[in-house]
Amino acid sequence: MTKKYNAVLLDLDGTISNTYRGIVKCLDATCKKFGADLSQYNVKKFIGPPLSSTFKIIFPDDEQKQKDALPFYRALYIQDGIYDNEMYTGIDEFAKGLRERGVKVGVATSKYEKYAVEVLKKLGMLQHLDFVSGSETGRVNKCDIINNALEKYKIDKDRCLMIGDTFYDLQGAEICGIDAVGVLYGFGEREDMEKYPHIAIVNTVEELKKFVYERVDRF
Repeated sequence: MTKKYNAVLLDLDGTISNTYRGIVKCLDATCKKFGADLSQYNVKKFIGPPLSSTFKIIFPDDEQKQKDALPFYRALYIQDGIYDNEMYTGIDEFAKGLRERGVKVGVATSKYEKYAVEVLKKLGMLQHLDFVSGSETGRVNKCDIINNALEKYKIDKDRCLMIGDTFYDLQGAEICGIDAVGVLYGFGEREDMEKYPHIAIVNTVEELKKFVYERVDRF
């Protein structure tokens, strides 16, 4: 018998919206400020994981730069990057349809929670969500962000589904003991996601909608 879910957690960057332009613009400026060259890296791999992890990769031998780059980036992002993104077509209708079926829908994102709420509000997506769980001081890793949602909103992890576009989302779901679906329309790669447990990897929002709607509780 197919498991029925009554709660869905959505990643933000690369799952709900294409945030590439705004993030990369601010990352590039931050790298230049602190003497690094962003073009040396596969930038898509930096969209999703915590910024602290990104700056450890970019400045591996300089803890002070790792520390200083974070507030510099955030100041740039709130000023010039936060709204430079667009929602993937149909993802709002997907969330709306889940809630109409009685499913609790939230966001679990490594983005700073305050910024995540602002982005979702601007996109018109916030109205289709029950909650947002994002990064805060002491809550940075994906598993911590997922666990915060599970505990705060009293979600049964055996009936909760995580949806994200990178291995980081699937890894977090595995650590927390919840099922996961990977999406390929964002920034991640199939070969990375296939290293972690998943019930499906889909190509489009329409495929996602069809797959998940068949596996959720209804009123």
